[in-house]
Amino acid sequence: MRTGIMNVSVHHWPLAAAVTLSIHLLVAVTVLGPVTVAFAHGGDANAIHGCITKFTKLLRVVGANDTCLHGETAIHWAIQGPQGPAGPQGPAGPTGPQGAGGPEGPAGPTGPQGPAGACTCPTCGNNVREGTEVCDGTDATACPNACLADCTCPPQTCGNNVQEGTEACDGSDATACPGSCLATCSCPLQCPSDGAVGRACNAYSDSSPNGSCYSCCQADTECAGNCDFAASSPFSCAGDTLNDLCAANINAAGCAEECCTSCGDDIQTCQAAIARPECVSCCSSSFSCTFQSLCTRVIVNGCADPVETATCAATINAVGCGFDCCG
Repeated sequence: MRTGIMNVSVHHWPLAAAVTLSIHLLVAVTVLGPVTVAFAHGGDANAIHGCITKFTKLLRVVGANDTCLHGETAIHWAIQGPQGPAGPQGPAGPTGPQGAGGPEGPAGPTGPQGPAGACTCPTCGNNVREGTEVCDGTDATACPNACLADCTCPPQTCGNNVQEGTEACDGSDATACPGSCLATCSCPLQCPSDGAVGRACNAYSDSSPNGSCYSCCQADTECAGNCDFAASSPFSCAGDTLNDLCAANINAAGCAEECCTSCGDDIQTCQAAIARPECVSCCSSSFSCTFQSLCTRVIVNGCADPVETATCAATINAVGCGFDCCG
């Protein structure tokens, strides 16, 4: 009989970790004769099978379908043991990246009608202009220090040296046009300061039909000197810079009302071109008017053509005949 020591490693794999079981087996191999077979294991591959000697208590690991020898007892145990208790909770992981936004949801139903709000009505006398109030106590931009008890401004009176309501000026109260306030409590019209128009220069140089413009400007030395120069040959109101200077001086002298009255209504201009001799005379003496025969055409057409009448009005304004045609 030969005997020996065998180191057999049996690996037991539970879910969490591998456990190595080292079993030192003393295997006795006796060559005496035929081996007698003991118990069968039944082929269960989910268990570890072994044979243990009754007298020496030595274990021999066998396969699932092997059998034990005479004098051995068959044993087996599960490959995976019962689940152990839960371990402690691990630390929280880092926050993941922001996910993509989802699609917009459908609109919700319309909510119920809310209650009506409280009405805030104007209160005359609270120093706050509200609603249709023209003024209210100290809140009186339209008539400073003159608001009436019913929150309206007093009727404006032209000629009392107090600029009121829609008045542009009133006598000495003429911030908009110092020293030039007209009797109608308005400021004189301003001649255009565009040299390409030349209305102020033309109105001054055409002294016969525009005597009022000429007389007004002549009363101011600077105005008359600049306009004389602008209208003299070879300029003849053709220089933009000189025209601008003439217009500026006519405005400063307060003669714009006489020199640059504009025609606003085209039909009125056309009718004036027919009925007012001074308008016909002024327009006929202007190269621009006579060259285009505007006054002649509108008279022939009876002021029926809106394009002709509009062009006539624009030209009469441009050459400075507005005072004679629409004054």
